[in-house]
Amino acid sequence: MIVIGLIDARGREVKEFIEQILGEDGLARSDDGFAAPLRDGTARDCAGHRRAARDAKGYPLWVFAKLPALVERTGNGPEGGGSITAFYTVLTEGDDQQDPIADSARAILDGHVVPSRALAEAGHYPAIDIEASISRAMTALISDAHLDRTRQFKQMLSR
Repeated sequence: MIVIGLIDARGREVKEFIEQILGEDGLARSDDGFAAPLRDGTARDCAGHRRAARDAKGYPLWVFAKLPALVERTGNGPEGGGSITAFYTVLTEGDDQQDPIADSARAILDGHVVPSRALAEAGHYPAIDIEASISRAMTALISDAHLDRTRQFKQMLSR
């Protein structure tokens, strides 16, 4: 029996896990109680509603339930059908990175570029906080040598 926990995973991550890691053989050996929620997305919906209720801070709960559906319209299309790249802008009051909407968006998106008011005020452009900006897709797209150089650069910058 295969027991796996994908806590609050995004829909595309679940699909990639099933196709690339679990595969047909692993899926055949797994419990239907596991596979069915992954296929129909109910496990993600439950996790999303739990997070929304905890983190709402004045926002209507439906906002948090709609974010993944809105964002995941873009991305991988049907097999061989191409994909859509999107850049979303999330504005927060007072540059609050812990704002519930910004926090939910960071959890859903493949990466984020974080602007820095301090860098902009110092005349540094583009005013991007490199340490706070990340890409979840980068490791699958670049060579190991490039990834090592990227890590070294971020480490030097953080000092």
